[in-house]
Amino acid sequence: YKADGRPERIPIYANSSKELEEKVGELKYLIKHGKYVVPDNITVGDYCDTWFNTFKANKGINTKAMYRNIIDKHIKPAIGLLQLKDLKYADCQVMINERFSHYETCNKIKLTMTQIQKHAKKDKIITDDFWDNIELPGKPCSTKRALTDLEKTAITKAKFTLQDKAFVYILYGCGLRREEALALRADDFDLKSRTVQIRRKVVFDKNTPVLEDGTKTVNGMRTLTIPVSVFPIIKFYVMHKLPDSFLFTAIRSGGLITHSGYVKMWKRIIKEMNAAVATKEDPEPIQGLTAHLFRHNYATMLYYSGMREINAVRLMGHKDGKMIREVYAHLDESKENTVERLDSAIAL
Repeated sequence: YKADGRPERIPIYANSSKELEEKVGELKYLIKHGKYVVPDNITVGDYCDTWFNTFKANKGINTKAMYRNIIDKHIKPAIGLLQLKDLKYADCQVMINERFSHYETCNKIKLTMTQIQKHAKKDKIITDDFWDNIELPGKPCSTKRALTDLEKTAITKAKFTLQDKAFVYILYGCGLRREEALALRADDFDLKSRTVQIRRKVVFDKNTPVLEDGTKTVNGMRTLTIPVSVFPIIKFYVMHKLPDSFLFTAIRSGGLITHSGYVKMWKRIIKEMNAAVATKEDPEPIQGLTAHLFRHNYATMLYYSGMREINAVRLMGHKDGKMIREVYAHLDESKENTVERLDSAIAL
């Protein structure tokens, strides 16, 4: 079937009803066992749909959405009408060049097309293997940062609703991913030991929240100690919830918060933070603050606490130390003032 649900028509010709039935049976067998070879006149767009429905249909919601977005909004408009067997290096590089100012988009296009190319070679539709040589734009410097002093002040002064305040304090004190925080239930907390268990996540299928057992990685399943600075707020909120109830819910239905509901909640949080620290000269001093920046701030605080990398990896729920090392390397550069030290040390 095509991406929109319409059937993919495959013409079969025979000289008799018996021969036709045999050919239909053989074709069904090949499709069922993944051995059907797509006709060599298939377009890039149609092959992308076939590849997606075959190899990505059972992936997670966010993964499917990423590939579907790249195929529908970038690959198809650029090269979708070309026959796959006629696709050339120049066609693909031009597609990348037209999006050269968007590194992440280009990187995802290459990730997707590299996989599609691999399967097209197995289907013997193409022989060229050029995606490894496609030139991508340079990776931009990270925009991740810790919270500013003004933002920290705003957190303590803002007139949040109780739910919004609990959400902000959990992000700040525990460094959770957004999807982990939204999936918390009251019985995930042990208030006597001051700990919380992270064991599920909420992802959005467009606007619909979907609860999934497990986290982004196996290492994401973890138990965290809640810092004393944020514990009283979190404890008060959790104590007023039923054990099996979710902490963050839709206001009207009481069910899991929808994507639009989350957007409204975050706008409300930013509005209250701005109101707490606004001046006449700058009525909205807090800009660009996201839930993920709280996670980066948490990693920054772990670094300045002197915590070893192995422990920071566990608390952050990463599968390895790669991401932590990137954060720490950035902080080391800032802390050491490398450029200033170099200029000072090597001077005439």
